[in-house]
Amino acid sequence: MASLRSFAGASRRTGNATMRIPAANSQARVNGEKNAKRIPVWVLIAPE
Repeated sequence: MASLRSFAGASRRTGNATMRIPAANSQARVNGEKNAKRIPVWVLIAPE
């Protein structure tokens, strides 16, 4: 149980750290959207 509690504390700490840098997160999100727009929709829909 102690290990689970420490793991939750660590994840909460990293979450707070990422919240402190919204500029980097938004930039990564914009880059991801640009990359997603380059992929044709039929590639995502087509069955393998």
